[in-house]
Order: sequence, then C-alpha cells, then structure tokens
Amino acid sequence: MCDFCYQDHESKNCHLSISERHKSLYDQYKCKKCLKKGHKKPLCKAKWVKCKLCNSQSHLECLCYSHSVVPPESKNNKKEIASKTNVSFLFPGNQSKDIPKQTIYYQTLRAQIINNNCEYNVRIICDSASERSYICESIAERAGLKTVGKEKLKIFTFASNEASVSELKRKRITLKNCNSDLVITLEALATKTICASKISSPSSRMVELLQNEGFELSDSGASSGRVDILIGNDYLSAVLTGRTHRLNNCLMLYESVFGWTLSGRDGEFNERTVGKESAGLFIRSSNESEENLSQEIRAMWEIESLGICDSEKSESDKQVIERFEKNLKFVDNRYETGLLWKRDAGDLSDNFDLARRQFNKVRRELKNDTFVKEQLMEVIKYQKEHNIIQECGENENGYFMPFRAVVRKDKLSTQVRMVFNCSSCAKGNLSLNDCLDQGPNLNPSVLDIILGFRKFKIGFCGDIEKAF
Repeated sequence: MCDFCYQDHESKNCHLSISERHKSLYDQYKCKKCLKKGHKKPLCKAKWVKCKLCNSQSHLECLCYSHSVVPPESKNNKKEIASKTNVSFLFPGNQSKDIPKQTIYYQTLRAQIINNNCEYNVRIICDSASERSYICESIAERAGLKTVGKEKLKIFTFASNEASVSELKRKRITLKNCNSDLVITLEALATKTICASKISSPSSRMVELLQNEGFELSDSGASSGRVDILIGNDYLSAVLTGRTHRLNNCLMLYESVFGWTLSGRDGEFNERTVGKESAGLFIRSSNESEENLSQEIRAMWEIESLGICDSEKSESDKQVIERFEKNLKFVDNRYETGLLWKRDAGDLSDNFDLARRQFNKVRRELKNDTFVKEQLMEVIKYQKEHNIIQECGENENGYFMPFRAVVRKDKLSTQVRMVFNCSSCAKGNLSLNDCLDQGPNLNPSVLDIILGFRKFKIGFCGDIEKAF
C-alpha cells in the first residue's frame, strides 16, 4: 500500500510529484524521514533511514529531490542538489556504426488501456508543446472508451496562423504500466490522426546500450511507428516522475510512470539529412467562441498576467468536498454535517487543565470590563439555547477549546465576538486543527457574484451569519 496516495502499489512507484508526496505526509501527520505516523521529522529517532540515490540519512529515495527536475524551494540546498545530479556521458559521439547519423528520439512510451477487463497495447508520445491530450478515434472505438463530454475547439498547428474548428469527443482513459500494476486515469480528446508521419522507436542497439547501464526503455524497439495517444501539458506532470539522467549534451532520459523514455538527437547535421521526413508536433487549442456574454467577460478577466485566474482545486480538496457533501444532512429544518477528520479523534489528548488556565486568564481580564463580560455572557446564552455548545461534567474527557474576546467597538452590528482557539494543545500533543482537513476556500469570487446577477430578473444573496 502506497504511503502517499493509498493505492495498491509501492511508495517509490507513486505517480505524485515529490512536492505532492511531502504535502500528503504533512496532511497525514507522518514523518518525512521514516514515513511513520505520530511524530515529525525533527523528532524522528530512526537510524536505519538512508537514501539509495544520494546516500543521505535524512530521507528515503521516494522523497529524494536530487534526481528531480523541480528541486525543493530552498536556496540553501541549491549547491547540494547540483552536486548530486547524476550525469554520465555514455555516448560521446557517433560511437556505433549501427546508429545512423542525426537520429531524432521523441519521448515515446508503451502502455496498456484497461477497459471492461480487456487490455489494449498503445504507443504514447509526450509533447510539452500541446496544451491538451489526444487519442486516436480508432483505438478509442476498439477499446470501447466512454465519452464523458464534447468540446468545440480551435486548433492551431505548427507554422499556421489560421485555426481549424473541430468538435471532439472527450474520452476517459485508464492506462496501465505493461510491467507492473501502476495505473493512472486521464481524459483525452478523440481525433482521427495524431501524427501522419511514423515516429520510429529507439534502435535495438540503443536499447541494448541503455539496458547495460540499468535503464529499461518503455518503448523498446517495437516495429510500429504509429502513435495512439498524445500526452499534452494537461497531464504531462502526472506521467513524468521528475527523475532525469543525462547521457550527453544532446541526449536525455526521462523517467515516467510507464518506464524510461529517450529524448534528443544523436549524430550531427550534414547535407545527407536535408530532405528527410520530419515530424513536428505543436498543438494549441482554444474553445470555440459560442459562449454567452458572461463567459466572454470571464475569459477577459482570467488572464494569468493579472494574477486573478482561479486556481484549480487539488485532488485532496476535491476529496474533502465529496466527504462534506456525503455527510451533509437536513434535520429539523437545519443542515448538519460531521467534522472532516484526517486523523482518528482518539489521537486528541485531554487538554482540560490548559483550557482552564487560559479561561482564568480571560476571566481576570474581564473583571474591570463589564461591557465585554456582558456581551460574552449573551453569546454563551445564545449558543446554549441553539444547541451550538453544551455543558460538560467535571469527569468528562475530551478536547476543550479555549476562547478569547475580539472587541470592535467601531462596528455597528457585532462589537464583541467569541473566537475559539482550536490550535491549543500541550507540548508534544495534537490540536484539533492538526486532526481536521482544512479544505478549499469556499468564498465566491467577486466576478462570480457580479455575473450571477446578469442571469435573472431577481437576484438573491446571502452571507455567513457566524464563524467560530
């Protein structure tokens, strides 16, 4: 079982990036050194930990940044990472006569489509110049892939100023590693042809040389030059793991969830290469302008350079929202939902003594402030009448939330608010905030509110009555 995504594969084969793995461990309150629950890395006493990639004793190889394209955001680590980058010049020039001059290698992979308990072998090419991912209609029909939607796109190709408008079906694809049980799911647009030119696989000589160095290519010399799936920038980060290995100044190996892939050129340009067939992949797509005025205004506002484009919700945020909606109930004309636990509630310790000391401090401060004291008493009375809080006995165990008063006498409505401290905990123990999922920010954007008032004659608006 994977320590990062809980799927049925080894942690070192997880498709999450190194940064996403670190975030997953933080959310689970796991140690980033030994991956065990219940303590943080500075308090870890494990002496067996050693990275097989960089020999560091501060982490395991599944969390190693030294072979990652994207290093950790730390200025202090830059020199250390650079010194540990694995560089080996296997091919200083045209070493073998079996490899023709000026051979171009594309980032091609082999995988299997899984659908209805059947497996279909496919060839994949990774293209960072394409905004979207695509699949050939023929393989999509043969595999019986489900259509999850349609999109009308303007497609700009290489060296073209004019766009071709096409309505493409969006297919959901489950891809499996040919040599393991690793599986990823993505969505791609179905098109008749991805690349008319046949893209050859690495030669058997190249495959053999790399195997001797311990690199198993995913696309290992099969005869067919046809490409069935193109992975664009929308899913490229999910396919590539971030590990790289430089062979020489012109050739680079990239690790993917399906194995290693080779990219670059071997040999030199000369007059013999002129006139050879060349495959250029560059696809830019944009939605066809059949949108209403509200969508056009949104497109005008959503410009990355202005820094106001809505960010996509992460996978963990989507799971939190699903759990919230699943637990939502309507009882006695009110909505109820459970707390979003990311840890077991039993991990919380009894902090009654700490909460009582903080309460006594607040009580001493309120002796000379009758206005704030009376306002707080009214808040407690209201919350008790509406079953927001309940009185507990002296012998009860649990987590007690200290509170403090936030006073704003310049406000016309609520001048005193009671704010609970859910981060309160004794040294070495967990707080309530440590055990709950924060979830995404649900406050609507001003643009959404403004556009919402354009839809109908009468507009309704609401606000949060109280936040604790």
